[in-house]
Amino acid sequence: MATNKQEQAKAIYELWDVILQHRWRFVLPAFAVTAIVLFASLFLPRKYEAVAYFERRNAPELIEAIRSGASDSYIDPLQALTKEIAGSNAIVQAVNDLEPKLRKSGYITNASDMSELRLAVTRQMIVSREYADQTRMNLRLQLVLDDPHISAMVVNELVDRYMRITREGLMERANSSIAYFD
Repeated sequence: MATNKQEQAKAIYELWDVILQHRWRFVLPAFAVTAIVLFASLFLPRKYEAVAYFERRNAPELIEAIRSGASDSYIDPLQALTKEIAGSNAIVQAVNDLEPKLRKSGYITNASDMSELRLAVTRQMIVSREYADQTRMNLRLQLVLDDPHISAMVVNELVDRYMRITREGLMERANSSIAYFD
């Protein structure tokens, strides 16, 4: 046993001597690959990511139903919420709402630019659930575009639009309840 360990140690020391004698053969290719990758990355287009975190609380009736033993397998609102916040209709409306600002900034000059922006937002928008329990759900909207201001404007407009529509719906229900009881 001792001879095997000594032979292994001797082989490692010999290998280390070879590496030290020919270290330029290891360092030079690694340096060349790193330099090529860095140089090539200078010519890649720049992309910017905009992220919005969003929290939605569940309805008290839904929470009570889950707590009283109702099955929660059908009560996963992520898909419906994703469609409401970043579905194709929501994206079209948000981009149309931002059109005056986009034209003023010079990002949009004609109708094809608008359709390209809608298509890019539809392809690049990622909605993911960060946290969810019975009472609340945290979502993350993530968009990568070539202009940081435009991507931030679109993400913020999508969230603001969802909150505005939700608030209007709640106010309409409250007003109908008030009218019913009057």
